[in-house]
Amino acid sequence: MKRSLKFRFFVSCFIFPVLCSLVSMPSRAAAAAGGAAAGKVRIEVFFEAMDGPGWQLFFLGDAVRKRLPGVELGIYPLLAKNDKGEWEAKRGQPEIDESMRIAAMAKFYGDKLPLYLNARSLSPWAEGWRDAAVFCGISPEELEAKASRFGPALMEAVYARAQKAGVTAAAVLINGAPYEGGPRLLALFEAVNDKLPAAKRVAMPKTAAAPSPAKAKG
Repeated sequence: MKRSLKFRFFVSCFIFPVLCSLVSMPSRAAAAAGGAAAGKVRIEVFFEAMDGPGWQLFFLGDAVRKRLPGVELGIYPLLAKNDKGEWEAKRGQPEIDESMRIAAMAKFYGDKLPLYLNARSLSPWAEGWRDAAVFCGISPEELEAKASRFGPALMEAVYARAQKAGVTAAAVLINGAPYEGGPRLLALFEAVNDKLPAAKRVAMPKTAAAPSPAKAKG
């Protein structure tokens, strides 16, 4: 009787969980394959937290994400390292702190990050990040605590992603490949739209090309 009870305990605690995990593996693989087959496009925006042209790339990527179906947006604040392996930024410690907050937002409040960045752009003073957090329904103290505790490790992951992609300055990647169309909305829109499956692409109205600046002045 004791042996029977022990055997049942062994099966329930060890054998059964293993079998369940094996059974679930095909469904996980199928889910991953389904995601790939869905034909989603991923935009990745790398920018320095206090760099105007870099922020423009974020706004472009965010606008395209809102316009097109099946588009994901990843946002990565760029920092550099000095010879000692310490974080450094062109605009000093405030930019490092800002980067840590963006990284924390991405990790813990990912769906609110675009909203936070839009709100932050409208509150450009030093402590404007607090207003942006409150606007998103997030306690500034809570965000600051997460940035202080997890920011350095999160930035290590961002730094590794940028290094792997060969990114050292503000840039946009589309499905891992560099976007080279410049900071132009329709150019980015068309580049991303072309990557979508035909059934998901958005048709744009045909229009005559705009006159060149030189002709417009003449």
